Amino acid sequence: MQPYEKATLSQMKRIGYWVVSEKCFPDPNRYAFTKLAAVSTDGNLVQFRRMLMGCVLVTAGVVAPADKRDDGAGAKDLRSPYKSQWANANVAEDLLAQLEEKRDVMSNVEYGHVCAALATALFKATSLGGVTLSLAMAQTMSTVPQMVQNAMALGAREKKLPQPGGELTDAQKRKKKKEEERRKRQLEALGGEEGRKKQKGGETPGGGGRYADEEGALGPNKLPRKAGGNPLGDRCKYLAEGKACPFKTCSFSHAA
Repeated sequence: MQPYEKATLSQMKRIGYWVVSEKCFPDPNRYAFTKLAAVSTDGNLVQFRRMLMGCVLVTAGVVAPADKRDDGAGAKDLRSPYKSQWANANVAEDLLAQLEEKRDVMSNVEYGHVCAALATALFKATSLGGVTLSLAMAQTMSTVPQMVQNAMALGAREKKLPQPGGELTDAQKRKKKKEEERRKRQLEALGGEEGRKKQKGGETPGGGGRYADEEGALGPNKLPRKAGGNPLGDRCKYLAEGKACPFKTCSFSHAA
């Protein structure tokens, strides 16, 4: 085994509890293979390998118990006087080889689905099915192709589904942020509040908005614009604020 394939001492103790005390593959709901990360770049397949080979190391040399069904799986490639092993390393390598074949077509997430399904199957077979880990691994080997197909189909479906709750993906968030920054720069270039009005197509000095600054044209209040203001309109907001009206014509009242 390569160093990266081995679990740490603390991880081996956790694995050992399940193998020695519970006599089964670790319960994925209580000690999942994803707990066996060593570095941040470890993928799901590497972590699952550590879990499986950890079980093999803990039980090295332990023969298949008489009360556990083995069907000869634990005797794979062993010669006399060795007896069937509870966790035969040769069977474990065969199972892992089935997974390694799909490295070029499966993502880490898809491997996660397959390894999680395998972990559940191995736990149930060794805890409830009364079989050795050797036999459980041999039996699940035939189901790996179907698990792979299911995982890839699930991965394709998840890519097409919208984000839950309307949440944006990281790429969409980055795009949105860039768009907001671009608009902010445009607004600053146009000059604060007046620039915002111009962006929205509102009324701006010089007649650049939706309302032409000329005699008789309708203003924002739907009244005709007049030089000196339209007495029929409400008081001009610029005059109300103590400022001079910036327009040549205005549809609001300039009366005191």
